[in-house]
Amino acid sequence: MPAAVQADHYRTEMFEDDGEGGSRYLVAICGQVDLVAETFGQGDKIGRLTADSSIFVTPAGSRVGMTVAQLKSHHRRGRVYIGEEESGYAVFNSGEGPIFALDETAIPRRCYNYGVEGDALLKEVKSVSIFIQKP
Repeated sequence: MPAAVQADHYRTEMFEDDGEGGSRYLVAICGQVDLVAETFGQGDKIGRLTADSSIFVTPAGSRVGMTVAQLKSHHRRGRVYIGEEESGYAVFNSGEGPIFALDETAIPRRCYNYGVEGDALLKEVKSVSIFIQKP
């Protein structure tokens, strides 16, 4: 684990994502894995942080578990992006850094086919994790 990161309980695993490998540090803060830090390539610089716990709050007051409508009220420039690439994705990009992964099981398949953004069907979909990654 990079020296600057302090945690009492963590485990490390290697991973490969789109042909690029790295290390993944799964950090337990409240007795479970609450934070995942990923490095890419041979270095130890963190390229992406992911959390699936509502204990983390953004400066705007957003947290995991909020609906798209709630996230939108905190991030006016935020947008929903959905698509079928890979196994499908659905995210709320705050436009301010944090990106929230959405509960894909709550989104009708037809939304993936047309890339619907801002559809009334999506406003009650909840976020399931948040991530920040190096551009």
